[in-house]
Amino acid sequence: MHRSARLALLGATFGLAVSGCKTVAALKQRCLSGDVSACESACSKGVPGEGGCFHAGNLLRERAALDFQGADFRRASQYFGRSCDGGYADGCLLAGEMIAAPFTPDPSAESQKTISDADVVAREKRFDRACSRGSAAGCKRLGDALIGKNAERATAAYSKACGGTSAPADCRNARQGEVEQAEKWRLGCTRNVADDCTKLGDLLYMVDPPRAVRLFMAECALRGVAQLVGGVDRFVHDRIESARIATAESPPSALETDAAAHRFDVLSPTVDGSVAVTEVLRAFQGHAGQLAACLDLGDHHVPEELGLELIVDLTGDTFRTRISPPATPIEVARCLESVTDGFEFTPPQAITRISLKLRVHDAPPAAPAK
Repeated sequence: MHRSARLALLGATFGLAVSGCKTVAALKQRCLSGDVSACESACSKGVPGEGGCFHAGNLLRERAALDFQGADFRRASQYFGRSCDGGYADGCLLAGEMIAAPFTPDPSAESQKTISDADVVAREKRFDRACSRGSAAGCKRLGDALIGKNAERATAAYSKACGGTSAPADCRNARQGEVEQAEKWRLGCTRNVADDCTKLGDLLYMVDPPRAVRLFMAECALRGVAQLVGGVDRFVHDRIESARIATAESPPSALETDAAAHRFDVLSPTVDGSVAVTEVLRAFQGHAGQLAACLDLGDHHVPEELGLELIVDLTGDTFRTRISPPATPIEVARCLESVTDGFEFTPPQAITRISLKLRVHDAPPAAPAK
């Protein structure tokens, strides 16, 4: 080729390259100013992050709001996926969050949509890719998706997330303690310890609500109380409500002490089910100090006779306790409920109701010191 022709060709090629760069730069600028079509065009030209696929997903996500079935939500998910596949860490994080979004519990709804096994796995993979590409938030969300499921991997993910904090050692110690506690509850839950399922569910509701809903459904089946509470949906609805207030409001408690001002006698225990009355009496005797301390919380205005109804589920756990009369001081009632909810009996053949009365009286005067 003649030298002049070669120079002309090189000049044309260089011009096209410069023009292309200007075009992509212009698209990115327009995208960052809120032009969705420009974001989509920049994405198609190989821009996975800022000003391209990621911003296309973000703008479409904002437009979709809570319309999880709409076209904008689906397109946003696709663009976050393309951003992730292009190597952008925050794209992976948002791609994972989009998978979980339709399954976020709605406390006002009568029934909840449950995340599938496939979606759980897909979301976890997105968080894993976000974490491996340096996103501290991605590592945190990966830990949330694994706590109460895989202790070793959850600890590793949280450790990476803590690396970007102002006090990484303290952060790692705190997360390690949470992971270890969750693992104990997970093991207890798999061994049909219903209270451990409850505690793990409350923890998951704080960090990974879609998995919490799955656990609430399993807890209902384990306890066998669906018919009693009005169905599985009702049980899940009530568990969501209790989990929401679990950390914000803990029940009043009282320290067991020999100096309690009140004592009580157990009267007329009746059992509608297969739990032995002797077990009931033994449970109250074994927790007498705690129960007496609860009675002291009422500022000495405790009714002389309290009615208690305990519901025992199929695991032998006290599923629910009700206190009467309604005039019972709220701090006393809630404390008694907290103590009796910890009672465990031999697993019955069917849901069992235990009814009894506590006759409250002043403690006898202490014997004079010798």
